[in-house]
Amino acid sequence: SGKKSVHPPQFVRQGDACIARIRSEVPICLETYDDYPQLGRFTLRDEGKTIAVGKITKLLFDEPASE
Repeated sequence: SGKKSVHPPQFVRQGDACIARIRSEVPICLETYDDYPQLGRFTLRDEGKTIAVGKITKLLFDEPASE
């Protein structure tokens, strides 16, 4: 519907679109779709099933831990 929800949804139904933050425990090579279309797409899989596909619109980085 294009409306922003007050509370974040727990899941997204098939055919819906969303903006999500995804965190990885291992390094992965990613770029935004606008900069490099080949590296700007992703597929999420769980137990051999594709559960999500999408475009990377923005990359966020954690601040390095100070030692």
